[in-house]
Amino acid sequence: MRAIGRFFGRLLACRAAHALFVTHLCLVISAFADKPAENPPDYDCAPGLETNRGLLAGRTLHFSYESPLLKTLLILDIPSMIPSALLGPPVESHFCDYAASWVAALILLFFSSAQWWLIGYWIECAARAVKRQLP
Repeated sequence: MRAIGRFFGRLLACRAAHALFVTHLCLVISAFADKPAENPPDYDCAPGLETNRGLLAGRTLHFSYESPLLKTLLILDIPSMIPSALLGPPVESHFCDYAASWVAALILLFFSSAQWWLIGYWIECAARAVKRQLP
C-alpha cells in the first residue's frame, strides 16, 4: 500500500505530467467551445432513449465533420476510450441521451486526463534516466 502512495506522490509532483494534463485540458475546452451546444430536450426523457446522432457533452459529434484539432485529440485519446467504453454504458444507462452525453464526457475526460498525466510522468522518468547516464 505504501508503494502505491509513493507512486501517486511522485505522479502529483511531476512537472511534465502537470504540463501535459493542463495542455490537454485547454485543448479539449478549446475544441468543444467552438461547437454549438444542443438544446436539452423539453420533455422528460426516458433513460436509454435512442437517437440517430452522437452526443458528447451536449454537442453533436461526427468524426468526419469535426475540426482538425478535435480529430487529433480524439485519435490521441483512443487508449483512454477503452476504459471509458467499459465503464460508460452501465453508468449512462440511468440517464436520458442528453444527460448521458455529459456523463460520458466526464468519464472520457477523467480517463484521458489520467492518460496524459501518466504519459508526462513516463517522459519525465525517461528524461531523468537519460540524464543519469550522461557523463
